[in-house]
Amino acid sequence: MGSIRGGVEAMPEGRPFATGSLLGLGGRAAVDKALQRLVGAGEIMRVARGIYVRPRVSPYVGKVRPQPQEVAQAAAEAMGATIAPHGATWALALGLTQQVALRPTFLTDGSTRHLRSGKLMIALLRTTPRRMRLAGFKAGGAVLALEWLGEHPDAAATIDRIREALGQTEFGLFMDEARRFGGWIAKATSAFERGGRRHA
Repeated sequence: MGSIRGGVEAMPEGRPFATGSLLGLGGRAAVDKALQRLVGAGEIMRVARGIYVRPRVSPYVGKVRPQPQEVAQAAAEAMGATIAPHGATWALALGLTQQVALRPTFLTDGSTRHLRSGKLMIALLRTTPRRMRLAGFKAGGAVLALEWLGEHPDAAATIDRIREALGQTEFGLFMDEARRFGGWIAKATSAFERGGRRHA
C-alpha cells in the first residue's frame, strides 16, 4: 500500500482524482483496497464512483467537498475527455434566466455519464465538436444559451438581452455564429437584423 499511499499524498489537496490515475502503482484490486482503507481512516473522501479527493479542511466547516465542475472534470479526464459549460449555465451567466439547475450539467466530448456526488447528481452529456467549440467562449456560449431557452415567438427580445450582455464586438461574433448554427436560431437572428434591433 506504501507506493499507492504515496501517490495519493502527491495529489493536490482539494483536487479530485480518479482511481485510474493510480493504476501505475498497483493492480486494480490493490488500488481499490488501499483507497478504501484511506477513506476509512478519514485521509481521503470518496466524492463519486471512482473519484476521490484529499479534502481541504476549513476551520469553519471542516472537510470541504469539491465543486461539481471539479468532480466532472476528474471524471472526464479519466475517460480522456474534456468538459464545457452547458447552455443552461451560459444562460444563467448571461442573465437570460434566474433558473439554477438542480442537476449540474456539463457538455463533454467523451461518453455520457451520470455521477452521484453526495446529494447531487452530476450529468456529463456527450455533444458535437461544434457545440464543444461554442461552449469555450462567451459569444458561442450565448448561442448555446439561446438554443437551451428554446424557440419562442419573442426570440428577438432574448437576442436583444444577449446584445446588452455581450457588448457590440462580442455580439457581432454571436450573430456570425448564430447564422452558421442554422435552424430556428439562424432564422431568428436574421429576423432580428431585418428588424433593425441590433442598432437599438
